[in-house]
Amino acid sequence: MSTFCEKILAKDKLRPVQGKREDPAHPAIYPTGYLPRKKLRIKEWNIYEMIVRRYLATFYDAAEVASVRYVFSAESLGNMSFALIGQRIVRPGWLSVYKYVNVKESSVPELKEGDCIEVERVSVVRTYSKPPRLYTKASLLRWMESVGIGTEATRAEIIETLFQRGYLKATNAGIVVTELGIKTAFMLLKLFKELTEVNLTRDFEEKIERVRKGETSRQKVVNDAKEFLRPRLLKVKEMIASNDIGELRKLAEEGHDVKCAACGRYGRYVVEGFSLCELHWRAYKNIVTKYRVWRERAGLSFDEYVALLKKLSSVGDFCKDVIKLLAENGFKSQS
Repeated sequence: MSTFCEKILAKDKLRPVQGKREDPAHPAIYPTGYLPRKKLRIKEWNIYEMIVRRYLATFYDAAEVASVRYVFSAESLGNMSFALIGQRIVRPGWLSVYKYVNVKESSVPELKEGDCIEVERVSVVRTYSKPPRLYTKASLLRWMESVGIGTEATRAEIIETLFQRGYLKATNAGIVVTELGIKTAFMLLKLFKELTEVNLTRDFEEKIERVRKGETSRQKVVNDAKEFLRPRLLKVKEMIASNDIGELRKLAEEGHDVKCAACGRYGRYVVEGFSLCELHWRAYKNIVTKYRVWRERAGLSFDEYVALLKKLSSVGDFCKDVIKLLAENGFKSQS
C-alpha cells in the first residue's frame, strides 16, 4: 500500500473522483489513518483492504482501455455475420490499485475492411436458455432502488424484516420465497392487489419525502393511507364476520378439498383430470408454450421434450414438479 500512497502524495494537488449520486443516509466509508488495534481475521482484512484500495483509487488517474470490434460477413453461409472483439489496457491508472475490477485483455490480429479470413473450423452447438438468477440481498436492494421503493435508510431494514417474518429465506443459490411468503402473496394479490404494486409504494414514499421536506403534513399522509386501506380492510372484516373462512383459506392456498396433484395446495385449475394450484398451473402453461418453439426448432415430440427437460439443471422447482407429473402420467401437449 505504501507504494500507492507515495505515488498519490507526489502529486501537486489531490482531488478525489466523485460519484454521480449522493447518499445522505450512508456517508462514504474511508480509512482513518490509524492501524487496526488488533490482528484482523482473514475476512476482516479483506474488507479493510478493499475499502483502503477503493479510497486510494479515487485519487489515481483515469484508466485507459482500447477495444476493437471486427464484424465479418459470411456470404457462403447465407450472409450471416460474426463478430470478433479484443481489448487491452493502454494505461492502468486506478486499475493498478483497485484490483477488484478485472479487465480481461484479449489480443486480435490487425485487420482492415475488405480483408478475407479463412474459415478453419465450423461447429453447431445447441445451447439452452437459462432462467434469471435468484435475487441476493444486494441485488434485491438495487432493484428496490431502481423502482423507487424505500429510501437509502430503510431499504436494507425492509429486506431484513421480510427474512425475520419468515417470508424469505437465503440459500446457496440466492433468496427463495417460503411457503408462508407464497400464501401471504396470494392473499395480498386477491384482497389488496393495489398494495402489491410498485406505483402505490412509490407514491407513498414520495409523500413521506415531502413530509421530511416540510411540503406537507404527516397527518395528511396518514389520513390518505387510512382512506385507501379502510374499504379493503372492511371487506376482510365482513368475510370473517360472515364465517367465510373457507374463502380466506382458499386465498391462502390451504384448507380445501381439491388438492394440487403436485404439491397439495388448493387445486384451482384442472388439466386433463389433474388439479393444479396457481403456481403449478403457470408452470404447466409455460412448459406447453415453450414446447412450440422446441418443436419448430428441434423437431422434438412432446414426450422427447419432457424427457429432455428432466435432464436440465436450469429448470425451476415448480416446472420440475409438473415435468414429473407429465412423465408419469403421459399428459398430451395442449399446443
